[in-house]
Amino acid sequence: MPHHHEAILGYCRDLGVPLQVMVNDNRHAFLHDADALGGRPERARRMINDTRGAVAELAARAVGPGLDRRLSEEDLALVRDFVRAYGELDENYRYRGSSRAGYAEPPGGPTPGRILEPLDLVDIAKGGLLPLAMLFGEIYEMQAPIMEPIGGMDAIAHAFYRRTRRFITLNAQVTRLRRLGCGARVTWRDRTTQRVRTWDADHVIVTVP
Repeated sequence: MPHHHEAILGYCRDLGVPLQVMVNDNRHAFLHDADALGGRPERARRMINDTRGAVAELAARAVGPGLDRRLSEEDLALVRDFVRAYGELDENYRYRGSSRAGYAEPPGGPTPGRILEPLDLVDIAKGGLLPLAMLFGEIYEMQAPIMEPIGGMDAIAHAFYRRTRRFITLNAQVTRLRRLGCGARVTWRDRTTQRVRTWDADHVIVTVP
């Protein structure tokens, strides 16, 4: 459940449903598109950060007097510094790879580690499915933190049942629904006793698939 689904989160709080954080965006997972990188899967962290670095390098080249929006030299310098930090560019505003993308040889002890060579942006762009996969965690409904009830989503339904059980009739097989003036009539069979009953109501909520 997204953190901004306040209504259902409020129900969980009111009904005493314990929640836990769900990891919904895994940078260690492999991303794969048969049309990209020769069909080779790569870690999400590498694709995402190499794409960011390559795009930041392109942006750094574009930041200059030719921009439609006029910027002062001071503002241009600020934007270049931001773009450099955003993409982890070198002093010449070139992307040479980043620790964010992962290591060919991990650091540890006296070993500084060796970062991976950057993936080519054109090779990444060949994968039509990759943008969605790389931006999954940026989608409004998927942004961290994502919550889940401990024990599964049906813990919410069980909590509602405990609170409202006096209003609920189980083993009631609905056999007929019909309009009745401004209301409705429901015919149902008790699956335990096989007795058929009819109820009239102002409103009926139908949740069949």
